[in-house]
Amino acid sequence: MSDTVTQPHPRALVVCLDGTTNQFDVHNTNVVRFFSLLKKDNFDEQLCYYQPGIGTFLQAGVVEPYLELGAKLLDSAFAWYIDGHVQDAYRFLMQNYRQGDKICIFGFSRGAYTARALAGMLHKIGLLPSDNQEQVAFAYKLYARTDPIGVELAKGFKKSFCTDVSINFVGLWDTVASIGLFSNRTLPDTDTNASIKTVRHALALDERRCRFKANSFYAKPPPEQPESWWKKLLAPPFYFSLNPFDLFVPAPNAASELPEEHDNEFETDVREVWFVGAHEGCLYCRTDVGGGADWNLDKTGQLRNIALRWMVNEVLDADTGIIFKPDSLAEIGLDIKLDDSGMRIPNGKSSLGVVEPELSEEDKEDAIRPIHDSLNFAATPIAPFWWILELIPMSFRYQDKYGKWHSKFAPNLGEGRLIVGDQPKFHESVRERMRMLGYKPAAIWDHHEEYVVQ
Repeated sequence: MSDTVTQPHPRALVVCLDGTTNQFDVHNTNVVRFFSLLKKDNFDEQLCYYQPGIGTFLQAGVVEPYLELGAKLLDSAFAWYIDGHVQDAYRFLMQNYRQGDKICIFGFSRGAYTARALAGMLHKIGLLPSDNQEQVAFAYKLYARTDPIGVELAKGFKKSFCTDVSINFVGLWDTVASIGLFSNRTLPDTDTNASIKTVRHALALDERRCRFKANSFYAKPPPEQPESWWKKLLAPPFYFSLNPFDLFVPAPNAASELPEEHDNEFETDVREVWFVGAHEGCLYCRTDVGGGADWNLDKTGQLRNIALRWMVNEVLDADTGIIFKPDSLAEIGLDIKLDDSGMRIPNGKSSLGVVEPELSEEDKEDAIRPIHDSLNFAATPIAPFWWILELIPMSFRYQDKYGKWHSKFAPNLGEGRLIVGDQPKFHESVRERMRMLGYKPAAIWDHHEEYVVQ
């Protein structure tokens, strides 16, 4: 009898994290739609986890529906529940991870930031062995600390209790700079992370609200830029926050968010692509890039389809191990055939290596659909609320071309996002909309963009 032990086949562990207040309903986000495409009937191949952005706010009861609305609003404003969201997703991985499994994390809006924080926790703390439930909250507290003592404690905790893991793929739909409307909280290793192999990020060209500035991801730590002595002297050690649980938070510091040295065999492959459309806000707001703007039963063209199809293509081109249901991709307009293992069957239509990108007919149709602008009074009943925030001077964060964070105190007045970088990537559907409708994006950039399909 042979003593050889058969090693289990590596699986894909797919974590999908939805945005604030989002869950399965008549206006599904691209996180829900992506999750619906996944094969879920063979736990030896793939395990799938979906986390709604609505959270478990209160215990059921007579007054629960009324109190829950208030809890949702407070979570939208102050990001009260993001710590619990990160820990719950971490517990899923802790309970199910086996050596060699491929961890893939997806998220939209606040869920995209949660995805980056989860990856940051895995990088800084590692992954606890299964059934260590009592350790998760403490591990998260160590992850969130950026003081020198906390950093050293995190190193010791990782060495003593955890396994070092890598993250195979992180897919993001429009991460924003503020994780709460009135909160300046940040978490470590959310701007760059040496434990991630591949990052794909879809960003919205037409979002204009001050609390929804874009939050880019970087393959390497941005270079430190010299500051004048008077700026260093006047720089406050804290930013004021309206979050009553977080009255003072450390001023964003590039060094505090950079990862430690990590023995990985790859440099993170980061690709951020800009798409036509706006983000999503909170209650009663709809989104184009992240999905949720259109009725699920509406089978006509929709802007949300473009960013979803792009993400699926990126997943198939990367070595993720993710398996989609047979024929499911046709439901979102992708002419891709999969074999029994979920791998793409070549059909000669791949856009890879094409000098002039060719847009699919489905993307051409969807590119000219309406944009859902939350500052448009005709688009949403709470547009007046958003305009109040635009007119009142507020502190909001933005990134410069070096990836460094700055804080600005001024009225935003509906100004578009500032796109950093010398040659941003725009999806080819942007140029199609320009050609067909004379479209001018709301974003501000230096007009040296590159157009891509993938």
